[in-house]
Amino acid sequence: VGSYAQMIENGARTGSGHIGIYREGYLEQRKTSQTIPAQSLLDALQRDSDVTAAFPRLYVPGLVRSSRNSRPGVSLGLDFLREQASNPFLSKKRFISGGVPATGDSIGAVLGAVLAENLKITVGNKFVFMTQDAEGEIVSRLFRVSGVIRTGVREIDAGTVFTHREGLAQLIGRSGEVHEIAVMLRNVNLVPGALLRINLAAGPVPNARAYDWSEAMPGLAGAIRYDHVSLQITVAFLYLI
Repeated sequence: VGSYAQMIENGARTGSGHIGIYREGYLEQRKTSQTIPAQSLLDALQRDSDVTAAFPRLYVPGLVRSSRNSRPGVSLGLDFLREQASNPFLSKKRFISGGVPATGDSIGAVLGAVLAENLKITVGNKFVFMTQDAEGEIVSRLFRVSGVIRTGVREIDAGTVFTHREGLAQLIGRSGEVHEIAVMLRNVNLVPGALLRINLAAGPVPNARAYDWSEAMPGLAGAIRYDHVSLQITVAFLYLI
C-alpha cells in the first residue's frame, strides 16, 4: 500500500496532479486547440484549503531542429517558478549541465539529455521548435538551451523540451490558456470531496472539467491494478503452501 501511494504521488507531481482540469475531450484527442483559460481557475483553486499547489501546463507536439539535426518532440510549457520545488524532473540532481531558464529569459529551454545528444547541442546553443498553431498553421520559434536533464524516463530524455508556458501559448495563438491544470492536494485521500468542489469551481469555464488522477493517468492506474492482482495471486500461493 505504501508503494502504491508513492507511485501515485510521483505520478501526480510529474503528470496530472491528484486532480487534473482539462477541456472535455482533451484526454482522448490531445488536440492543440483544446485549451482552457487558466487564470480564473487558478484563482478559484487558491481559495480551496485542501489544494497545496496548481500547475498550469501546455503540451505541444512538433519538430525540434538544430543546425545539425532534427527530431520529433513535445514542448511542455510550464511555470518554472511554480514547479521547480515540486516537479522531480526539474530537481537539481537531474541536471547534467545548466539549469532552468531565468524568469526574464523568454527563449530559454530545458532539453532531455538524449534529445540534446541527437541534436548535437548543449547549453547556450540555439534550436528551432516547429509546430502547428490552434488554427492549423505552421509556426516556429527560436529557443536557447539553458539546461540539460537526464531523468531515466525515455519519453522525457529523448523527446521533451521544457519552455516558459506563456511563450508557448503565444506561439500557438492561445495566450493565457492551457491544456492542463495539475492540482496537488494535501493528500490523495481528499480527492473525492475536492473533485466535487473543483468541478463546481470549473463550471463557469466553458467545457472545462476536473478528473481524478486515475482517469487522467490510466496507464498508472492500470499498472497499480495489475500489480495488486499479482500480489493477491502470490499471497494465495503462500497461503496454500
